Amino acid sequence: MIHNNLFTSNFKKIGKRIGGIIAVIVILNLVISGLNLLYVNHSVTEWSRFLWHNFYEEEENIDYLYLGSSHVYCDLKPSLLNEINGENNFNLSSSSQRLNGTYYCLREADKEHEIKHVYIELYYQLQTGENGIFLANGARIANWRNTDFMRNSGNRLEYIIATCSSEYYVDAFLPFVRYRECLFDVDYVRSQLEYKQTEDYKNYIFYNQYGDASVEEFQDGGYCYSTTTLSQSKLNDAYYIQGGLSENPLTEEAEEWLRKIIMYCKENDIEVTLFSSPMYELEVLASGNYDNYVDQIQTIAAEYEVDYYDFNLCKEAYLPLRGLENHRDIHHLNDKGATIFTEFFWKVMQGTKEENEIYFYDSWEEKLRETDGRIYGLLQIETDSEEGICYEVASNWNSGMEYRILLTPQDGETVMLQDFSENRIFEVAKDEHGICTVVARKTGETEQVQTLEIEY
Repeated sequence: MIHNNLFTSNFKKIGKRIGGIIAVIVILNLVISGLNLLYVNHSVTEWSRFLWHNFYEEEENIDYLYLGSSHVYCDLKPSLLNEINGENNFNLSSSSQRLNGTYYCLREADKEHEIKHVYIELYYQLQTGENGIFLANGARIANWRNTDFMRNSGNRLEYIIATCSSEYYVDAFLPFVRYRECLFDVDYVRSQLEYKQTEDYKNYIFYNQYGDASVEEFQDGGYCYSTTTLSQSKLNDAYYIQGGLSENPLTEEAEEWLRKIIMYCKENDIEVTLFSSPMYELEVLASGNYDNYVDQIQTIAAEYEVDYYDFNLCKEAYLPLRGLENHRDIHHLNDKGATIFTEFFWKVMQGTKEENEIYFYDSWEEKLRETDGRIYGLLQIETDSEEGICYEVASNWNSGMEYRILLTPQDGETVMLQDFSENRIFEVAKDEHGICTVVARKTGETEQVQTLEIEY
Protein backbone atom coordinates (compact mmCIF):
# COMPACT_ATOMS: atom_id res chain seq x y z
CA MET A 1 0.00 0.00 0.00
CA ILE A 2 2.88 2.32 0.88
CA HIS A 3 4.56 1.53 -2.46
CA ASN A 4 1.36 2.39 -4.33
CA ASN A 5 1.06 5.69 -2.50
CA LEU A 6 4.68 6.55 -3.32
CA PHE A 7 4.12 5.67 -6.98
CA THR A 8 0.95 7.76 -7.11
CA SER A 9 2.70 10.65 -5.38
CA ASN A 10 5.69 10.55 -7.75
CA PHE A 11 3.38 10.29 -10.75
CA LYS A 12 1.50 13.36 -9.59
CA LYS A 13 4.73 15.30 -9.13
CA ILE A 14 5.93 14.36 -12.60
CA GLY A 15 2.53 15.27 -14.02
CA LYS A 16 2.64 18.66 -12.33
CA ARG A 17 6.12 19.32 -13.67
CA ILE A 18 5.11 18.37 -17.20
CA GLY A 19 1.96 20.45 -16.88
CA GLY A 20 4.03 23.36 -15.60
CA ILE A 21 6.45 23.09 -18.53
CA ILE A 22 3.57 22.97 -21.01
CA ALA A 23 1.96 25.98 -19.34
CA VAL A 24 5.21 27.95 -19.56
CA ILE A 25 5.59 27.04 -23.25
CA VAL A 26 2.00 28.09 -23.98
CA ILE A 27 2.38 31.38 -22.11
CA LEU A 28 5.73 32.04 -23.78
CA ASN A 29 4.24 31.42 -27.23
CA LEU A 30 1.37 33.76 -26.43
CA VAL A 31 3.78 36.48 -25.33
CA ILE A 32 5.94 36.04 -28.44
CA SER A 33 2.87 36.06 -30.70
CA GLY A 34 1.65 39.23 -29.02
CA LEU A 35 4.98 41.00 -29.41
CA ASN A 36 5.20 39.91 -33.05
CA LEU A 37 1.70 41.31 -33.58
CA LEU A 38 2.71 44.64 -32.08
CA TYR A 39 6.09 45.10 -33.71
CA VAL A 40 6.76 42.93 -36.78
CA ASN A 41 6.11 44.88 -39.97
CA HIS A 42 4.43 42.34 -42.23
CA SER A 43 3.86 44.95 -44.93
CA VAL A 44 7.48 44.39 -46.03
CA THR A 45 7.06 40.60 -46.05
CA GLU A 46 3.50 40.38 -47.38
CA TRP A 47 4.45 38.04 -50.20
CA SER A 48 6.01 35.42 -47.94
CA ARG A 49 3.16 35.53 -45.42
CA PHE A 50 0.61 34.88 -48.18
CA LEU A 51 2.84 32.33 -49.88
CA TRP A 52 3.34 30.08 -46.87
CA HIS A 53 -0.31 30.34 -45.85
CA ASN A 54 -1.26 29.32 -49.38
CA PHE A 55 1.25 26.47 -49.29
CA TYR A 56 0.05 24.99 -45.99
CA GLU A 57 -3.59 25.35 -47.04
CA GLU A 58 -2.93 23.37 -50.25
CA GLU A 59 -5.08 20.24 -49.96
CA GLU A 60 -4.19 18.67 -53.30
CA ASN A 61 -0.82 16.99 -53.69
CA ILE A 62 1.82 19.23 -55.29
CA ASP A 63 3.19 17.28 -58.24
CA TYR A 64 5.50 19.84 -59.83
CA LEU A 65 7.39 22.31 -57.66
CA TYR A 66 9.12 25.50 -58.83
CA LEU A 67 11.76 27.06 -56.59
CA GLY A 68 13.78 30.24 -56.75
CA SER A 69 13.39 33.99 -56.44
CA SER A 70 10.87 36.47 -57.80
CA HIS A 71 11.95 35.34 -61.28
CA VAL A 72 9.76 32.30 -60.60
CA TYR A 73 6.70 33.84 -59.01
CA CYS A 74 6.52 36.62 -61.61
CA ASP A 75 7.33 34.52 -64.67
CA LEU A 76 5.59 31.14 -64.31
CA LYS A 77 1.80 30.76 -64.01
CA PRO A 78 0.82 27.66 -62.00
CA SER A 79 -2.85 27.93 -63.03
CA LEU A 80 -1.86 27.82 -66.69
CA LEU A 81 0.54 24.93 -66.05
CA ASN A 82 -2.29 23.06 -64.32
CA GLU A 83 -4.35 23.37 -67.51
CA ILE A 84 -1.47 22.36 -69.76
CA ASN A 85 -0.05 19.36 -67.91
CA GLY A 86 -3.06 18.26 -65.86
CA GLU A 87 -1.03 18.15 -62.63
CA ASN A 88 -0.85 20.42 -59.58
CA ASN A 89 1.91 23.02 -59.94
CA PHE A 90 3.18 25.33 -57.19
CA ASN A 91 5.74 28.16 -57.03
CA LEU A 92 7.36 27.98 -53.59
CA SER A 93 9.52 30.97 -54.50
CA SER A 94 10.36 34.01 -52.41
CA SER A 95 12.05 37.35 -52.93
CA SER A 96 15.84 37.02 -53.39
CA GLN A 97 15.73 33.34 -52.43
CA ARG A 98 19.28 31.99 -52.22
CA LEU A 99 20.14 28.37 -52.90
CA ASN A 100 20.45 27.52 -49.20
CA GLY A 101 16.86 28.73 -48.80
CA THR A 102 15.84 26.78 -51.89
CA TYR A 103 17.22 23.62 -50.30
CA TYR A 104 15.14 23.96 -47.12
CA CYS A 105 12.01 25.01 -49.04
CA LEU A 106 12.43 21.85 -51.10
CA ARG A 107 12.67 19.73 -47.95
CA GLU A 108 9.58 21.39 -46.49
CA ALA A 109 7.61 20.69 -49.67
CA ASP A 110 8.87 17.12 -49.84
CA LYS A 111 7.77 16.61 -46.23
CA GLU A 112 4.23 17.77 -47.00
CA HIS A 113 3.76 16.37 -50.53
CA GLU A 114 4.80 13.64 -52.97
CA ILE A 115 6.87 15.77 -55.34
CA LYS A 116 7.41 14.25 -58.78
CA HIS A 117 9.61 16.91 -60.35
CA VAL A 118 11.27 20.09 -59.07
CA TYR A 119 12.37 22.97 -61.29
CA ILE A 120 15.14 25.16 -59.85
CA GLU A 121 15.50 28.72 -61.21
CA LEU A 122 19.06 30.10 -61.15
CA TYR A 123 19.16 33.90 -61.32
CA TYR A 124 22.82 34.77 -61.80
CA GLN A 125 22.89 37.78 -59.46
CA LEU A 126 21.94 35.69 -56.43
CA GLN A 127 24.69 33.12 -56.94
CA THR A 128 27.66 35.38 -57.70
CA GLY A 129 29.66 38.19 -56.09
CA GLU A 130 28.53 39.62 -52.75
CA ASN A 131 25.01 38.22 -53.21
CA GLY A 132 26.54 34.75 -53.35
CA ILE A 133 27.83 35.11 -49.77
CA PHE A 134 25.00 33.30 -48.00
CA LEU A 135 25.69 34.49 -44.44
CA ALA A 136 25.73 38.15 -45.49
CA ASN A 137 22.98 40.53 -44.42
CA GLY A 138 20.96 40.38 -47.66
CA ALA A 139 20.89 36.57 -47.78
CA ARG A 140 20.04 36.32 -44.08
CA ILE A 141 17.05 38.65 -44.47
CA ALA A 142 15.91 36.76 -47.58
CA ASN A 143 15.86 33.52 -45.59
CA TRP A 144 13.96 35.12 -42.70
CA ARG A 145 11.17 35.83 -45.20
CA ASN A 146 10.67 32.06 -45.24
CA THR A 147 11.50 30.99 -41.69
CA ASP A 148 9.21 33.66 -40.20
CA PHE A 149 6.18 31.92 -41.72
CA MET A 150 7.13 28.26 -41.78
CA ARG A 151 5.59 25.90 -39.26
CA ASN A 152 7.77 24.88 -36.34
CA SER A 153 9.61 21.69 -37.20
CA GLY A 154 13.04 20.14 -37.25
CA ASN A 155 13.44 21.39 -40.82
CA ARG A 156 12.70 25.00 -39.81
CA LEU A 157 15.10 24.73 -36.87
CA GLU A 158 17.87 23.40 -39.11
CA TYR A 159 17.07 26.04 -41.74
CA ILE A 160 17.58 28.87 -39.24
CA ILE A 161 20.77 27.44 -37.75
CA ALA A 162 22.30 26.70 -41.17
CA THR A 163 21.57 30.10 -42.74
CA CYS A 164 22.63 32.64 -40.13
CA SER A 165 25.52 32.97 -37.70
CA SER A 166 24.95 32.50 -33.95
CA GLU A 167 24.92 36.25 -33.25
CA TYR A 168 21.63 36.48 -35.18
CA TYR A 169 19.85 33.47 -33.68
CA VAL A 170 17.73 35.63 -31.36
CA ASP A 171 16.63 37.84 -34.27
CA ALA A 172 15.86 34.75 -36.35
CA PHE A 173 13.79 32.93 -33.73
CA LEU A 174 12.10 36.04 -32.30
CA PRO A 175 11.20 38.35 -35.21
CA PHE A 176 9.97 41.19 -32.95
CA VAL A 177 13.52 41.64 -31.62
CA ARG A 178 14.54 43.05 -35.02
CA TYR A 179 12.28 46.03 -34.28
CA ARG A 180 13.90 46.90 -30.96
CA GLU A 181 14.27 50.54 -32.01
CA CYS A 182 10.45 50.78 -32.15
CA LEU A 183 9.97 49.56 -28.57
CA PHE A 184 8.48 52.85 -27.33
CA ASP A 185 7.21 54.18 -30.66
CA VAL A 186 3.49 54.43 -29.99
CA ASP A 187 2.65 55.65 -33.50
CA TYR A 188 4.47 52.71 -35.06
CA VAL A 189 2.68 50.18 -32.86
CA ARG A 190 -0.68 51.81 -33.61
CA SER A 191 -0.02 51.65 -37.36
CA GLN A 192 0.85 47.95 -37.14
CA LEU A 193 -2.30 47.12 -35.20
CA GLU A 194 -4.46 49.08 -37.64
CA TYR A 195 -2.88 47.34 -40.62
CA LYS A 196 -3.32 43.89 -39.06
CA GLN A 197 -7.00 44.54 -38.41
CA THR A 198 -7.76 45.11 -42.10
CA GLU A 199 -9.85 42.53 -43.95
CA ASP A 200 -7.13 42.05 -46.58
CA TYR A 201 -4.59 41.18 -43.90
CA LYS A 202 -6.87 38.81 -42.01
CA ASN A 203 -8.06 37.08 -45.19
CA TYR A 204 -4.64 36.86 -46.86
CA ILE A 205 -5.54 39.09 -49.79
CA PHE A 206 -2.68 40.73 -51.68
CA TYR A 207 -4.01 43.23 -54.20
CA ASN A 208 -2.45 46.56 -55.18
CA GLN A 209 -3.81 49.05 -57.69
CA TYR A 210 -1.30 51.45 -59.28
CA GLY A 211 -2.98 54.26 -61.16
CA ASP A 212 -5.84 53.44 -63.49
CA ALA A 213 -4.58 50.27 -65.15
CA SER A 214 -1.67 48.64 -63.33
CA VAL A 215 -2.57 45.85 -60.92
CA GLU A 216 -0.52 43.45 -58.79
CA GLU A 217 -2.13 40.47 -57.07
CA PHE A 218 -1.12 37.30 -55.24
CA GLN A 219 -2.83 34.33 -56.86
CA ASP A 220 -3.08 30.68 -55.86
CA GLY A 221 -0.07 28.51 -56.52
CA GLY A 222 2.39 31.27 -55.64
CA TYR A 223 1.95 33.52 -58.69
CA CYS A 224 2.31 37.29 -58.81
CA TYR A 225 -0.22 38.57 -61.34
CA SER A 226 0.99 41.93 -62.66
CA THR A 227 -0.22 44.20 -65.45
CA THR A 228 2.61 46.72 -64.99
CA THR A 229 4.45 47.46 -68.24
CA LEU A 230 8.12 48.37 -68.52
CA SER A 231 8.59 51.98 -69.61
CA GLN A 232 11.36 53.23 -71.91
CA SER A 233 12.20 55.81 -69.27
CA LYS A 234 13.23 53.02 -66.85
CA LEU A 235 15.79 51.42 -69.15
CA ASN A 236 18.65 52.50 -66.90
CA ASP A 237 17.92 50.23 -63.94
CA ALA A 238 20.47 47.45 -64.38
CA TYR A 239 23.06 46.23 -61.89
CA TYR A 240 26.27 46.75 -63.88
CA ILE A 241 29.16 44.45 -62.97
CA GLN A 242 32.44 46.25 -63.42
CA GLY A 243 34.77 44.06 -65.47
CA GLY A 244 32.02 41.48 -65.99
CA LEU A 245 31.54 38.04 -64.48
CA SER A 246 34.74 36.12 -63.89
CA GLU A 247 35.39 32.59 -65.07
CA ASN A 248 33.41 30.16 -62.88
CA PRO A 249 31.61 33.06 -61.13
CA LEU A 250 29.48 31.02 -58.70
CA THR A 251 30.68 31.46 -55.14
CA GLU A 252 31.81 28.34 -53.33
CA GLU A 253 28.68 28.52 -51.16
CA ALA A 254 26.37 28.76 -54.17
CA GLU A 255 28.00 25.80 -55.87
CA GLU A 256 27.94 23.76 -52.65
CA TRP A 257 24.21 24.31 -52.11
CA LEU A 258 23.37 23.69 -55.76
CA ARG A 259 25.11 20.34 -55.58
CA LYS A 260 23.34 19.61 -52.29
CA ILE A 261 19.94 20.31 -53.88
CA ILE A 262 20.64 18.04 -56.84
CA MET A 263 21.87 15.24 -54.58
CA TYR A 264 18.81 15.56 -52.34
CA CYS A 265 16.55 15.14 -55.37
CA LYS A 266 18.45 12.12 -56.62
CA GLU A 267 18.50 10.46 -53.20
CA ASN A 268 14.75 10.99 -52.80
CA ASP A 269 13.72 9.98 -56.34
CA ILE A 270 12.63 13.49 -57.34
CA GLU A 271 13.35 14.52 -60.91
CA VAL A 272 15.13 17.86 -61.14
CA THR A 273 15.62 20.41 -63.93
CA LEU A 274 17.63 23.64 -63.71
CA PHE A 275 16.66 26.77 -65.63
CA SER A 276 17.12 30.54 -65.84
CA SER A 277 14.13 32.77 -66.54
CA PRO A 278 14.24 35.25 -69.43
CA MET A 279 15.04 38.86 -68.56
CA TYR A 280 14.97 42.05 -70.57
CA GLU A 281 18.27 42.06 -72.48
CA LEU A 282 19.62 45.12 -70.64
CA GLU A 283 19.82 43.07 -67.44
CA VAL A 284 21.86 40.31 -69.10
CA LEU A 285 24.16 42.77 -70.86
CA ALA A 286 24.89 44.41 -67.52
CA SER A 287 26.42 41.17 -66.23
CA GLY A 288 29.32 41.23 -68.67
CA ASN A 289 30.62 37.80 -69.71
CA TYR A 290 27.27 36.15 -69.04
CA ASP A 291 28.47 33.02 -70.80
CA ASN A 292 30.88 32.38 -67.93
CA TYR A 293 27.88 31.82 -65.68
CA VAL A 294 26.03 29.67 -68.21
CA ASP A 295 29.10 27.52 -68.82
CA GLN A 296 29.62 26.82 -65.12
CA ILE A 297 25.99 25.83 -64.54
CA GLN A 298 26.04 23.62 -67.63
CA THR A 299 29.20 21.89 -66.39
CA ILE A 300 27.63 21.11 -63.01
CA ALA A 301 24.38 19.97 -64.62
CA ALA A 302 26.24 17.64 -66.98
CA GLU A 303 28.17 16.15 -64.06
CA TYR A 304 24.90 15.05 -62.44
CA GLU A 305 23.16 14.30 -65.76
CA VAL A 306 20.39 16.85 -65.25
CA ASP A 307 19.13 19.36 -67.79
CA TYR A 308 19.77 23.11 -67.64
CA TYR A 309 17.94 25.58 -69.88
CA ASP A 310 18.78 29.28 -69.94
CA PHE A 311 15.84 30.99 -71.58
CA ASN A 312 17.91 34.15 -72.07
CA LEU A 313 19.56 32.25 -74.91
CA CYS A 314 16.27 31.54 -76.71
CA LYS A 315 15.75 32.55 -80.31
CA GLU A 316 13.14 35.26 -80.61
CA ALA A 317 11.22 33.30 -83.24
CA TYR A 318 10.34 30.74 -80.57
CA LEU A 319 10.10 32.96 -77.48
CA PRO A 320 8.96 36.44 -78.63
CA LEU A 321 9.44 38.50 -75.46
CA ARG A 322 11.50 41.42 -76.71
CA GLY A 323 8.68 44.00 -76.54
CA LEU A 324 8.47 46.19 -73.44
CA GLU A 325 4.79 45.26 -73.17
CA ASN A 326 5.82 41.77 -71.98
CA HIS A 327 7.95 42.99 -69.07
CA ARG A 328 7.07 44.29 -65.63
CA ASP A 329 10.59 45.74 -65.27
CA ILE A 330 14.01 44.78 -66.62
CA HIS A 331 14.17 41.81 -64.23
CA HIS A 332 10.67 40.29 -64.44
CA LEU A 333 7.86 39.51 -66.83
CA ASN A 334 4.32 40.80 -66.40
CA ASP A 335 1.24 38.62 -66.88
CA LYS A 336 1.31 38.98 -70.67
CA GLY A 337 4.96 37.91 -70.82
CA ALA A 338 4.44 35.18 -68.21
CA THR A 339 1.67 33.62 -70.30
CA ILE A 340 3.96 33.46 -73.34
CA PHE A 341 6.87 32.12 -71.31
CA THR A 342 4.86 29.54 -69.34
CA GLU A 343 3.49 27.93 -72.48
CA PHE A 344 6.92 27.77 -74.11
CA PHE A 345 8.59 26.64 -70.87
CA TRP A 346 6.39 23.57 -70.65
CA LYS A 347 6.87 22.80 -74.34
CA VAL A 348 10.63 22.71 -73.72
CA MET A 349 10.22 20.62 -70.57
CA GLN A 350 8.47 17.93 -72.63
CA GLY A 351 11.35 17.60 -75.09
CA THR A 352 14.80 16.08 -74.80
CA LYS A 353 17.93 18.19 -74.70
CA GLU A 354 18.65 17.27 -78.30
CA GLU A 355 15.12 18.06 -79.48
CA ASN A 356 15.24 21.46 -77.76
CA GLU A 357 18.55 22.58 -79.29
CA ILE A 358 16.69 24.23 -82.16
CA TYR A 359 15.16 26.80 -79.79
CA PHE A 360 18.41 28.07 -78.28
CA TYR A 361 21.62 29.79 -79.31
CA ASP A 362 24.77 28.04 -78.11
CA SER A 363 25.82 31.12 -76.14
CA TRP A 364 24.78 34.64 -75.18
CA GLU A 365 27.54 36.05 -77.35
CA GLU A 366 26.19 34.15 -80.35
CA LYS A 367 22.73 35.58 -79.69
CA LEU A 368 24.13 39.12 -79.65
CA ARG A 369 26.00 38.55 -82.92
CA GLU A 370 23.11 36.88 -84.73
CA THR A 371 20.47 39.44 -83.70
CA ASP A 372 19.90 42.63 -85.72
CA GLY A 373 21.58 45.72 -84.27
CA ARG A 374 19.63 46.95 -81.22
CA ILE A 375 19.93 49.24 -78.24
CA TYR A 376 18.46 48.20 -74.90
CA GLY A 377 19.03 51.16 -72.58
CA LEU A 378 21.78 52.81 -70.53
CA LEU A 379 24.32 51.24 -68.20
CA GLN A 380 25.83 53.37 -65.45
CA ILE A 381 29.55 52.60 -65.23
CA GLU A 382 31.99 53.48 -62.48
CA THR A 383 34.70 56.06 -63.08
CA ASP A 384 37.05 58.17 -60.97
CA SER A 385 35.08 61.30 -61.80
CA GLU A 386 33.76 63.16 -58.76
CA GLU A 387 31.62 65.56 -60.76
CA GLY A 388 29.89 63.41 -63.37
CA ILE A 389 28.06 60.13 -63.88
CA CYS A 390 29.27 57.98 -66.76
CA TYR A 391 26.81 56.05 -68.95
CA GLU A 392 27.25 53.54 -71.72
CA VAL A 393 24.65 52.88 -74.41
CA ALA A 394 23.76 49.19 -74.06
CA SER A 395 23.90 47.63 -77.51
CA ASN A 396 24.28 44.10 -78.81
CA TRP A 397 26.92 45.14 -81.36
CA ASN A 398 30.36 46.35 -80.31
CA SER A 399 30.83 47.91 -83.75
CA GLY A 400 28.75 48.60 -86.81
CA MET A 401 26.27 50.93 -85.10
CA GLU A 402 26.35 54.67 -84.49
CA TYR A 403 24.46 56.75 -81.98
CA ARG A 404 23.08 60.26 -81.68
CA ILE A 405 22.72 61.31 -78.01
CA LEU A 406 20.51 64.19 -76.88
CA LEU A 407 19.93 65.41 -73.33
CA THR A 408 16.84 67.24 -72.10
CA PRO A 409 17.47 68.43 -68.52
CA GLN A 410 14.54 69.03 -66.20
CA ASP A 411 13.19 72.54 -66.94
CA GLY A 412 15.82 72.90 -69.67
CA GLU A 413 16.18 72.83 -73.42
CA THR A 414 17.33 69.83 -75.43
CA VAL A 415 21.01 69.79 -76.39
CA MET A 416 22.83 67.39 -78.70
CA LEU A 417 25.63 65.80 -76.74
CA GLN A 418 26.82 63.72 -79.69
CA ASP A 419 25.85 63.43 -83.34
CA PHE A 420 25.98 60.02 -85.00
CA SER A 421 29.16 58.29 -83.88
CA GLU A 422 30.17 54.79 -82.83
CA ASN A 423 31.14 56.15 -79.41
CA ARG A 424 28.79 54.74 -76.76
CA ILE A 425 30.14 56.34 -73.57
CA PHE A 426 29.20 59.80 -72.26
CA GLU A 427 29.09 61.70 -68.99
CA VAL A 428 26.53 63.98 -67.34
CA ALA A 429 26.75 66.12 -64.23
CA LYS A 430 25.83 64.31 -61.01
CA ASP A 431 23.24 66.87 -59.99
CA GLU A 432 21.59 66.97 -63.43
CA HIS A 433 18.48 64.91 -64.20
CA GLY A 434 16.26 64.65 -67.24
CA ILE A 435 15.62 62.58 -70.34
CA CYS A 436 18.34 61.11 -72.56
CA THR A 437 17.27 60.37 -76.13
CA VAL A 438 19.41 57.80 -77.96
CA VAL A 439 18.93 57.36 -81.69
CA ALA A 440 20.75 54.39 -83.22
CA ARG A 441 21.35 53.19 -86.78
CA LYS A 442 23.76 50.99 -88.68
CA THR A 443 27.01 52.78 -89.34
CA GLY A 444 26.91 54.84 -92.52
CA GLU A 445 23.21 54.28 -93.18
CA THR A 446 20.48 56.88 -92.86
CA GLU A 447 17.86 54.39 -91.74
CA GLN A 448 16.99 54.73 -88.06
CA VAL A 449 17.22 51.47 -86.13
CA GLN A 450 15.70 52.50 -82.83
CA THR A 451 14.98 55.48 -80.59
CA LEU A 452 14.83 55.30 -76.80
CA GLU A 453 13.98 58.02 -74.27
CA ILE A 454 15.52 57.15 -70.91
CA GLU A 455 15.69 58.91 -67.56
CA TYR A 456 19.10 59.93 -66.30
